[in-house]
Amino acid sequence: MRRWVLLVFCVSTRVWAQDYRACKELFVSPLAAKVGTTNSSGASWDEGSAPDPELSAMAVDVEGASPTVIGPKQEDAGTLLWNSLFLEETRSGAWLPVGVGGSLSLLLTDSDEGMSDFIGAFTVTVPESLASAGMAFLTVPSSGAQQVPLALRISASDGKRPCAGLEKAGPARYELPTPSFTARVDSALLEKLRGAQRCKAGSTQAECKAESYEVLYTQELLKDTWVTLVSGGPFDGNPGKVFAVALGIEPARRQVAHVGRCEAVKKAPSLGDALVCQLGTKGTVISVEKGKARTRPATARELEALKDDAPAPAPAPAQ
Repeated sequence: MRRWVLLVFCVSTRVWAQDYRACKELFVSPLAAKVGTTNSSGASWDEGSAPDPELSAMAVDVEGASPTVIGPKQEDAGTLLWNSLFLEETRSGAWLPVGVGGSLSLLLTDSDEGMSDFIGAFTVTVPESLASAGMAFLTVPSSGAQQVPLALRISASDGKRPCAGLEKAGPARYELPTPSFTARVDSALLEKLRGAQRCKAGSTQAECKAESYEVLYTQELLKDTWVTLVSGGPFDGNPGKVFAVALGIEPARRQVAHVGRCEAVKKAPSLGDALVCQLGTKGTVISVEKGKARTRPATARELEALKDDAPAPAPAPAQ
């Protein structure tokens, strides 16, 4: 009987890195901004209340381009938190006809009935790094006497579809400008905060809403480590603020080390490059050991030594 032997050959082909220069449009999304309590003349924006900021953007040197609202109006808000760092479905952001090396003109106004008041103008150039990373994060100051810091994400996808010109968008790389970056808290961390606060589904309490929290991504707290620091509150007269501390940035890789109330999260050089969440006479030490997050109760002697250590940087948009 003749036997047939089937030979299977594995043919490998070289996978070329995707070049996002093919994009004929990019998704431009505002993350965060910080507006002063008064206008350039020193007066309040809206008869004693905070402004109602709205952000629009337009591609420069594109025939027929018109301004598009990418940051919907937020009422009575000085700290603007439109989007999280990560691509999530949102009302903010828009596809604009701009590519790598192209420029954008952005305008932030106090949007009122009738004439809107000028807050700040921005000029942004899409960096070359987006060609290979598929995503770019920028912090830019406004022009004019009152500088307003604005954090932006520009990407080849809006999380639902890729840019026109590509059949699909490959995995994007999150490469943040150092030393720190601010955005709205993402849904994964928000759920951990809601769980710690025992929030019920559909709860409208302040401690259960994303708008109540600010998140700072920084390399200034632990050596050679990105730290995600979320803070909010105090809420309903409870002592301290609510903090979440995670090592790393991307949700799939970061390690959530601690969620709880603290008066402050402090750097603790006296403990050998660690962080401490302190509330009254108690504290939690957060450290990195062999790449892993570790926590333990702080001793009374360690808390005493913290008095000379520096506090964590405040979560505010990078200048």
